[in-house]
Amino acid sequence: MQELTLAYATIVSIIGCIAILIGAWMLFRAPPTAAVRCFMILMILFASSAFWSVAMAISKTEAEAVVMARMVTFSYTLMFGCFYEMAYYLLPEDVREPITWKRQVFRFEIVIMALLSGALVSSVRVVSTGYVVGTDLGTIIGISGSLILVVGTVQKLSFYTKVMRTFRRQALLISLGMLSPFIFGFTLYGIALCLGMSIPIPLSIGYLGTIVLLGYTVLRYHLVFISPVHEDRVCAPPGAHRLPEVQYGSGYLLESKSSESAYGIFLRELEKGCEGLIVTREHPEHVREKFRLAKTPIIWLTTHPGPGRIEPTNLSVLQHTISEFLRKGSRPVLLFEGLEYLMVNDKFDKVVQLCQMVRDEVMVQEGVLIIPVDAEAFTQREIALLERDLNVLSEQSVESCLEIEPAKGYTDRLPLGQVN
Repeated sequence: MQELTLAYATIVSIIGCIAILIGAWMLFRAPPTAAVRCFMILMILFASSAFWSVAMAISKTEAEAVVMARMVTFSYTLMFGCFYEMAYYLLPEDVREPITWKRQVFRFEIVIMALLSGALVSSVRVVSTGYVVGTDLGTIIGISGSLILVVGTVQKLSFYTKVMRTFRRQALLISLGMLSPFIFGFTLYGIALCLGMSIPIPLSIGYLGTIVLLGYTVLRYHLVFISPVHEDRVCAPPGAHRLPEVQYGSGYLLESKSSESAYGIFLRELEKGCEGLIVTREHPEHVREKFRLAKTPIIWLTTHPGPGRIEPTNLSVLQHTISEFLRKGSRPVLLFEGLEYLMVNDKFDKVVQLCQMVRDEVMVQEGVLIIPVDAEAFTQREIALLERDLNVLSEQSVESCLEIEPAKGYTDRLPLGQVN
């Protein structure tokens, strides 16, 4: 029995350490958003549950094991409450707003349920791996409450998958993550029952699947959060007023070796009070310094991790982030440069599909899409596919309108970050 207890304690301890490492990696890998912080809290609760489980298993007396069992039940109940909270953060913002006020009440109820279930645990039982939680009132409350949270979360997610097609994958991943420990436990119990064996059910391995699925969901779908903002002071470059006018609900392909004209149109629209977003291969600070943009959000296409950065191979994250911005923005304007860079890392057909989806979202949200490209970087077929769904602005039609003298055009602006 001592050997089994030691093996069980070792496995659970390793899984707890893995949870902490994954949580710390998430904090480094993703910006410190509410979803990421919630994930880290979830990992801490899981690691503490694993610690209490090990302490209970190796307890020397039954009284000591009961105390540890109370801590296990308390931690696990809080952990499932944290699952429910994370599901909230992974919902689209327009869906979250109507239910925000209920969260404080929900948190209070979870703490009360955890305290009650922990306090009512009064017994433990001995199995081959040591002490485990007994089947008394506290355990029943904890398990029942956790199941209610799981079922409630899955039902909520399944409801939103019916009304929001873009949320289906997130909902499926979250649901599988929530259910994985129960699926693992029931499967193992069924096998043991069929074989006529009495074996311990190491649910920690099932929870490891939960950790992986939820971590993947946070990274894949909520790596970058963009909030539309108005620039307090914008000065378009000389000649920007002579550039072609753009119509809202339309997308434009600006074929030019330089992106100066595209920025000229973009800044001119910001002067009118529009909310803008820039997707670029340039370092965001260089773009801000060059065009004196203190508040306008910028997404940097790069393989280096960090806030406001998206890998060029993560087209689904890029599309999701842009769509969220367009839905929240008022007269949103999107400057999307770097298609040539995306083509190096992805198939051209996928890049075209991304442009089409963004253009469709722009049309629905009455925004403006501006895509500057160097036509010589594309084949004749590729440029024809891009031109098919976008209004084309040639280099000759914009080159003579804009005086490309950035240093003179921006000297009267506020220093970077300064706001009146």
